[in-house]
Amino acid sequence: MAEKNATEKQNGEWSKLIWRIKGLQLIKSRKLPDTDEDRVKLAIDFLQINQDLLAIKHESKSSAKALEIINDATKQISKLHYKSLLKLYTQGLAYSPNNSEAMAKAYANRSAILCNERLYESALDDVGSALEIGYPDNLKAKLYVRQAKAVIARFPETLHGVDKCLKEAQLWSEKMDPENRKKTQAAIQKLKISKSVPPPRELWFPSDFLPNTPQGNHKILHASSAVALEYSKEFGRHVVATRDIKAGDTLSVHRSYASALYPENIYTHCWHCSDKMWNPIPCESCVDVVFCGELCRTTAWNEYHDIECKLVGVMRRAHMCLGETIALKILLKALKETGSIDGLRNKIKEIESNSDPLARIFTGGRFDDTKYASFYSLMRLPIDEITSVEYALKAVGLTYFIAALTDIFGRKINNYTDLFKNEDALFIAQLIYYHQVIGRTNTAKIEIENEVGEDIRVEGVVVPFIQLCNHSCDRNVYHFVADGKSALIAVQPIKQGEQIYCSLGPEYIHVETKKRRAILHTIYDFHCDCYACRHNWHPNSCHPSCLEQNLSKKAKETILKAKHMIEQQIYPPVTRFMTVEQKMILNLPKRIACLIKSLNILGKYCKYPNLELLTIKYILIDHYHVVEGY
Repeated sequence: MAEKNATEKQNGEWSKLIWRIKGLQLIKSRKLPDTDEDRVKLAIDFLQINQDLLAIKHESKSSAKALEIINDATKQISKLHYKSLLKLYTQGLAYSPNNSEAMAKAYANRSAILCNERLYESALDDVGSALEIGYPDNLKAKLYVRQAKAVIARFPETLHGVDKCLKEAQLWSEKMDPENRKKTQAAIQKLKISKSVPPPRELWFPSDFLPNTPQGNHKILHASSAVALEYSKEFGRHVVATRDIKAGDTLSVHRSYASALYPENIYTHCWHCSDKMWNPIPCESCVDVVFCGELCRTTAWNEYHDIECKLVGVMRRAHMCLGETIALKILLKALKETGSIDGLRNKIKEIESNSDPLARIFTGGRFDDTKYASFYSLMRLPIDEITSVEYALKAVGLTYFIAALTDIFGRKINNYTDLFKNEDALFIAQLIYYHQVIGRTNTAKIEIENEVGEDIRVEGVVVPFIQLCNHSCDRNVYHFVADGKSALIAVQPIKQGEQIYCSLGPEYIHVETKKRRAILHTIYDFHCDCYACRHNWHPNSCHPSCLEQNLSKKAKETILKAKHMIEQQIYPPVTRFMTVEQKMILNLPKRIACLIKSLNILGKYCKYPNLELLTIKYILIDHYHVVEGY
């Protein structure tokens, strides 16, 4: 059995590479054309005789499949970590037909885990859902006991509604078999007497730290008036400060134009906002995504998921990955914006006819990150031949899935040969390919740190405004991600006229210059000439103290007070192995405020760079990183 499982796993890993393997076969058998359009046409011809890649493997909601998953989770309750159990019950929920007995069972079983783990608010929601759908009479008493526990935890002072829950539990316990009735009635009696439960689990919400969206910039939507977009031959399109910016200032807050979760997160995170959830709700039509609540489910449906719903599972089973999912979402949002394929074709012609590098990313005279123009004109980097062919094959395959499963082309088209006689189909295939290439350059891979210090990949996001910021190995802003939004927060004072720099790779405090430059050249095809690289900053660099500068007595005294404040308040240091409870004890908001205050004091009196400002800046960055973690 172990050998069989190992073989199946190995075959599964090979199957994920099938598009790349087929791409290698194509390159060996054909001369590769130079243009994107001709490579897509070559992929169309190749797939004509390799249609095994185009098999549509669709999974529908099924009570039998749902119950199989739910029962498997229940059998492993004593073996699996509670997070794994919640994930399995959520998967069972996703497979359950709407308002079915299986759905009620998934909600009920998940509520038991949530209640045991002191996640009472989520348990209360699941109990309510199970009761609303209709849970078997002989099991309802257990739900009401959980409901009573959750109410006690929620209203410990007033205990509002507890007696009603216990009364219902007592009533329905009479429907149980003798053994379960005895256990349940004992639990009811215990709650009647004690009216207490273990305290709710401490939860961490990175979104609590998400700053408000700045207003007042008439040229850049969702950005502060402290920044502007500029263009030069030396720096290309870039972002600059229009006035002095203080550390801690929010420069922008943008919702990602498109995003996609990594496969391992589809039953633990919201498909639309990417928030980690204990009790997500399923899509009402497909089995492949879940949402944090009704608002995200409805918003996603209106923006893209009404069509994507028919495709995302088929794509996943055809071993199309995050890049193709993002490319599809961008296509669907662009079609909604422009109204039709012809409208989208005309929009692209309009963008391409504008030779002004800044004006072509604008819509209606401003940079609007919710519009297609903000994405379409982003920079694209060259890609190697095999990746190019792999993308072309996937673009053609995805176009076939779209044609076979949706009405985007006016009707469903199942015949591959007939499909690519259609000019619209060729246009869409080429556009998907273009989206993949642009996405490869401009998709930020989001990782967060879990409770044992591991970096966990979560999603890929496309945030056009952030992609317009140039790179530095000594960044001056932090890209903070929470609740499906990306905020740029200044982590040091920035002078008027200076560029806003993000980090696209390793920073000087972690990696020496030669290796940093090599990594950036491999990934982004450029030679980094930032200040840190020009001056060969590395992890062991010795920077001069600000106190060595020509400062007044008052300035030195103020700086020494700030250093003393840091020493007193920023201890113990944050680490990669912090539980929620440890984060709560540290009072991170207060610590972050202290660090920001110290940075602004240093910025007022001292020239950059200096030892103190650099040290405090990277301590602040560490704090933001911890805040983003679970």
